[in-house]
Amino acid sequence: MSIETVVLAIVILALAAKAVMSYSNKDMRLVKAAGDGDMDATLGLLEKGVDINVKLGNGSTPLTTAVEKGQAEMARALLNRGANPNIPGAYGETALIKSIRVGDEDIFWELLRAGADVTARDDDGLTALMTAAEFGDEDFVKTLLDKGAGANTGDVENFTPLMGAAQNGGAQIIRLLIQRGAQVDAKDKFGFTALHYATQADGAEAVIALLEAGADPKVKNNEGKTPANIAGEEENEAAIAALKRAGG
Repeated sequence: MSIETVVLAIVILALAAKAVMSYSNKDMRLVKAAGDGDMDATLGLLEKGVDINVKLGNGSTPLTTAVEKGQAEMARALLNRGANPNIPGAYGETALIKSIRVGDEDIFWELLRAGADVTARDDDGLTALMTAAEFGDEDFVKTLLDKGAGANTGDVENFTPLMGAAQNGGAQIIRLLIQRGAQVDAKDKFGFTALHYATQADGAEAVIALLEAGADPKVKNNEGKTPANIAGEEENEAAIAALKRAGG
């Protein structure tokens, strides 16, 4: 191989590396601009051909970053320009799940109109419905159920939306989920039921809602503990009293 050939090969490799580095830099700039709500920079980068659905090494995309930062106008602009609402971000978390975490109803509805999958899971099996139930947002829960989210779909540990609602004392959401078919006495991998988790919430509203729906007050987890045992550990006197009245 001649010296000229070697030099040419080195030059080509250097130019290729520079092109990749430049493109990667533009990707990062697009994600940052989307998160900052910088519309001019975002549109300018898109006009230069940067992929609207680019995904960085940390899992971030322009859309998931905009949603996470509460940039509703930016999220809408990205969706209108073809951003895929179902590409997961870091840890497999979708833009829809992120919109629930930040409590942004406008972005939530924009994502649904754009075809966001209400059944998508993150890396831990968490769904949008489970997130909404845990965060206590009844409107989000009802909408997701209406759109086909599964009331009994659990995560990798079989933790269900009902358990999430119970753990956070969401009596109204508990009733709504049960009306939509949530199994009252379903168990997670630790043998906990929603009633076990309800005793960890303040007061007894969640406990009472579950008992009224027929939850078993004597059910035991994998360690042989009943909801009353857990209530005792939590020093939740209101829950202890409610369980005692129910025979637990």
